[in-house]
Amino acid sequence: MKKLLKAILYFIIFSFTGIAIAYLTFYMLSTTKSYEVPSLVGKSLLDANKILSDKNLYLTIDGESYDADVPSGHIMKQNIPSGQLIKAGRRIGVIISKGPRILYTPMFAGLSIDDAEKIAEENHIKIDRIIKVHSDSIEKNMVIAQDPNPEEHGAGGLSLIVSIGNYDNYLICPSFIDMKVEKARELARKLGLDVSISGSGDTIDTQRPVAYSLVKSGDNITLDLKEGRASKWWF
Repeated sequence: MKKLLKAILYFIIFSFTGIAIAYLTFYMLSTTKSYEVPSLVGKSLLDANKILSDKNLYLTIDGESYDADVPSGHIMKQNIPSGQLIKAGRRIGVIISKGPRILYTPMFAGLSIDDAEKIAEENHIKIDRIIKVHSDSIEKNMVIAQDPNPEEHGAGGLSLIVSIGNYDNYLICPSFIDMKVEKARELARKLGLDVSISGSGDTIDTQRPVAYSLVKSGDNITLDLKEGRASKWWF
């Protein structure tokens, strides 16, 4: 009988103890003050730690990474977004910036813009700006110059000056009608025009575009041939 009473007594004590602990836990959780998570991005560790301490929150460093926009030693990310409500005593993890990744800039001058973009991507270099200019000596879509210069330290940003070729040089298309093929080719070459020959024969019969129309250097002139002798030609 005594053992039974003793067991009942222990059961009652343990039951009340469990209920008391559960109540106290619930009470503490429900009455603990909530705080709005502040924005820590861009702040130094010292400033961030002070801000969190004032709210009974704690700071933990979860890692480091390179960032060209956030100074070294400052916070670039936080694991709990700013504005979220959390209980006092919580820890907020942050990623610290190591500053910009220092790179040696490769040589881009003399490359096509396609090749330059490929090399920049392979080296994790961001092309900030492409400046297009006319050039009489550099082919179209070729890189003329760069900033930073080759072998200079850079932070990942790059500016390129790229050729878009010569200025358009307009002229009046001459008449090739009744001209011998070789003479027509020579005249077109002197004027900077390309020619396409069609048909058979040794004399120009028709042309496209027509004589005296406006063309520009590098345009293609189609010449149709016929049999016969050249009688005359003029500009």
